[in-house]
Amino acid sequence: MLVREVMTKKTVTLRPKDTLEKTVRMLAKHGISGCPVVDSRKRVVGIITNADVLQVIDAQGRILKENEDLLSVVLGFLKGGTKKALKKVLKTPVRSHMKREVITVAEDDDIANAVSVMNQNDIERLPVVRSGRLVGIISRKDVMRFLQKG
Repeated sequence: MLVREVMTKKTVTLRPKDTLEKTVRMLAKHGISGCPVVDSRKRVVGIITNADVLQVIDAQGRILKENEDLLSVVLGFLKGGTKKALKKVLKTPVRSHMKREVITVAEDDDIANAVSVMNQNDIERLPVVRSGRLVGIISRKDVMRFLQKG
């Protein structure tokens, strides 16, 4: 079975100039924990996750509590005393916080290879590329859905 048969084709993406505020909104809106960052030609230039955003927030003095989501943490900050500092951080561009070394897979790769790469690197998702351009994303969730179908 090939990656293209399991991947999600409608991929949520961000641009390097987008803000962390937009990142939080997009991840919460789509119920995802991370997404690729692409340039104007749809080439993957980075990836940003909830963990990346939370590291920035934690640096502002707040640690995520169990069963608390990213959006509620940000809203809590905005209501609390660190409002100014967090608002400033949320205006920073994604390029300042994204991971630049992104592991990708090709759409013609075998799913077993993609799963192996995710396991070896302890990552939740892999951008899927064709000729260097993003065409989808495969996540552990996609693989689990595939396995459930049998």
